[in-house]
Amino acid sequence: MKPTCRVKNLIDWLPGSTIWAGKRFYQRHDVHMIDFYYWDISGPGAGIENIDLGFGKLSLAATRSQEAGGSYTFSSQDIYNSSKDTANDVFDVRLAGLETNPDGVLELGVDYGRANTTDDYRLADGASKDGWMFTAEHTQSMLKGYNKFVVQYATDAMTTQGKGIPQGSYGSTFDIGEGDDQLHYVDRYVNNNGKLWRILDHGAISLGDRWDLMYVGMFQKQDLDNDLGTDWWTVGVRPMFKWTPIMSTLLEVGYDNVKSQQTGDRNNQYKITLAQQWQAGDSIWSRPAIRLFATYAKWDEKWGYIKDGDNTLRYAASNNSGFNTTSRGDNDEWSFGAQMEIWW
Repeated sequence: MKPTCRVKNLIDWLPGSTIWAGKRFYQRHDVHMIDFYYWDISGPGAGIENIDLGFGKLSLAATRSQEAGGSYTFSSQDIYNSSKDTANDVFDVRLAGLETNPDGVLELGVDYGRANTTDDYRLADGASKDGWMFTAEHTQSMLKGYNKFVVQYATDAMTTQGKGIPQGSYGSTFDIGEGDDQLHYVDRYVNNNGKLWRILDHGAISLGDRWDLMYVGMFQKQDLDNDLGTDWWTVGVRPMFKWTPIMSTLLEVGYDNVKSQQTGDRNNQYKITLAQQWQAGDSIWSRPAIRLFATYAKWDEKWGYIKDGDNTLRYAASNNSGFNTTSRGDNDEWSFGAQMEIWW
């Protein structure tokens, strides 16, 4: 539950617009099938949305989020004393409902994120205080559903999460000692200098009276100055066959490939899930739903992260580096279970 006050048509010369203040989920954009939010600035804030410009609707918002350990202070020169949460502000501008073709609309957005440190605290040396994210999303209504094509670009503080919230300005890192194959403390590090690109296509459609389909395909490149970025490919499909208005069978097939910027190695994983489902309706979106499922997953991971003393992921390494990493190697597994999904 998010406490929010909303008032519609408060300003006569902005008919249809809504002024709001409080804590809310704000116009979130996600891929439901993989539970991935690619545009989400939710949090406490204020704004005005759905200003009718005639050719589209304009929304303006400002929200705030907290980043644990985002800044630090000194007890004496060059001695780190303690860290403190940093307040990160986001200023969001969106123009939606731009008609581009029959049954097709475009939404454009610009997000600016900025870190605000508490008095006597500061960001880690070299950290980016702010960053930008630009989004263009085309939605095509089709086959009793939709297809969304998304292009995003982010800089510096907006690259860490890649969804419109600035973070990643604080941490520690280690390096490999010369000749001893050991990790040694180096310095405070930053994880928010760089760039991020994302190309995404996803949708949900009906293929007839008995068949529905969800699908996703995405490439994301996170190019960071500290070489901890990744190239991520993901594809997936989820067809649904409806036996009755309340009973269906689902098959989900997914594949992920993640390349380490630091090592150049790739991790691969795919999974196949078969589920028998009972749901409150005959749509692939119908909820609540109860499922009995079986999943087979196989992965071949060539790299992983080395953990430091406080169990934080700092450094990427190949499996043949001699270090213990988070890599699961080459393996597979079966899993069986029951699941209930409820949301509104």
